Amino acid sequence: RRRPGDRFRPAGGRGSRRIQDFFVDRKVPRQLRDAWPMLVGGGGILWVAGLRADARAADAGGGDVIWVGLIREREEERPDDAR
Repeated sequence: RRRPGDRFRPAGGRGSRRIQDFFVDRKVPRQLRDAWPMLVGGGGILWVAGLRADARAADAGGGDVIWVGLIREREEERPDDAR
């Protein structure tokens, strides 16, 4: 869950950014921000789904590669127990 003050280092940028400021700059609607999917590991945010990877994740060349996919379902397609 996103917390106030959460930060990450967007790949290709300089320094770290507050997730809140990043969402505002990317024009993510306020009502979607708290539910926005993020990949977290190693004590920080590694990927803001569909928007930007953290510099640490982007610079991880030469190591193992993990593919992460995001599949969106419409509400009526979800099983009753997944709502």
